[in-house]
Amino acid sequence: MESDTNAAFNNFWVVMAAILVFLMQLGFGMLEVGSVREKNAVNILFKNTVDICVAGMLWYFLGYGFAFGGGSSFIGSEFFALHDVPLSDYVFWFFQLTFAATAATIVSGAMAERTNLHAYIIYTLIISGWYVLRLTLISLSLSASRISLWNMFVSSLMIDL
Repeated sequence: MESDTNAAFNNFWVVMAAILVFLMQLGFGMLEVGSVREKNAVNILFKNTVDICVAGMLWYFLGYGFAFGGGSSFIGSEFFALHDVPLSDYVFWFFQLTFAATAATIVSGAMAERTNLHAYIIYTLIISGWYVLRLTLISLSLSASRISLWNMFVSSLMIDL
């Protein structure tokens, strides 16, 4: 009973943290809208919505499987499109999805009023895919060696790149 309660609280806090990261999308959107001309405000918000959709599809179909699916020591080979993922891992999947989606939105302000939609979708695929690749390499390096403060520091630097 105690472990069920702990798992419920842990899942609650992970979901709350994921929601806070997801709400960063709104903050970046408002920041970008405030820095462009009025005629481009809807365009910027639409591109931020595209970030969420493209990153979500990429993470659903490929990202989680590559980053956290079992398989070889280099890259995952299962859990694509959440196939055979235990129900207990769905919260973690959503948490990681919010970071994959926000990774593209952070940089999108620099591209405001400078790119068309097709180029922006390609950019979103590259940035979200880059997040998946970094996360995969970080998770493999952490699982291959003993987790230390140094590994955690280097991992946080990799995420911020």
